[in-house]
Amino acid sequence: MNGQDLLNQESKREDIVAEIHEKFSNVVWPAPILEPIFYGRLNKTEVVGRKLMLDKTNDNQFDIVSNQYELIYHEEVLKKLLDAVPEEFGDPLVNIKMFKNGARANFNVKFPELAQFEIKGSETNVEYNLKNSYDRSAYLNYSAGVKELVCSNGLRVFKEKERMSAKHIGQTISSFQLGDKLKNSLNTISESHKIWLQWAEHKLSEIEMLSLVEALPYSEKEQDVLLELPILNHGKATLASMKKDATVWSVFSAGTQMVHELKSEERKLDIEEKLPNIIRNQVTRLAA
Repeated sequence: MNGQDLLNQESKREDIVAEIHEKFSNVVWPAPILEPIFYGRLNKTEVVGRKLMLDKTNDNQFDIVSNQYELIYHEEVLKKLLDAVPEEFGDPLVNIKMFKNGARANFNVKFPELAQFEIKGSETNVEYNLKNSYDRSAYLNYSAGVKELVCSNGLRVFKEKERMSAKHIGQTISSFQLGDKLKNSLNTISESHKIWLQWAEHKLSEIEMLSLVEALPYSEKEQDVLLELPILNHGKATLASMKKDATVWSVFSAGTQMVHELKSEERKLDIEEKLPNIIRNQVTRLAA
């Protein structure tokens, strides 16, 4: 790539940034840049192969990265997702969250017009998430799933083909073929829906239920709260009161509803992603 190609590429990126800023003017967007690093008091010597990434608007330092690092703007990630939305999905609802002074971004997109998947009377909605970071706390990451409408429980039982991540090295953003993935994900979510229906019929003994709760990524005190939490899509019954009527699905519902009792927005997102795999692994152990 010659100098003119680089200038054209940077011009396109600037246009993308301007477009996204205009569409989402209520978001405080960081402006990351890569700067050389020097050491020594008198004779400054540049550190070879390393750059400092910082926010040029406030000099907030994000990370030290190698020369191979590809800076991917949060705005590019969101633009990639919006451009990939198939027309038949309808108008998306976009929610943007920034963490660590803009070092980490999470883009959540809902499609109210898509078909819903009902589980024991609880309607759900299809959702897609993209993550990006400037401090390497998260790879460029894509995931698809559904979210329960009754109590905003995150239902994220993903097949591996519907989770994709990549380091910021090489042509990262161009490798995310999101258009096809958004369409194909509906089939995968349908398969996952069958698993959730099985979970809704999978009854647990009291010991199995407690074992499942103890495996969730909550503190002992939080687990005590979880057991007494009125589950909104189960007639406000608690796991403690269900006893032998508890199912894998009711534990999953309580576990995801508990997410919204937490104060940290970042921890909420992290636990939402961990819960499905934890539940799935524990169910496999119970069946062994």
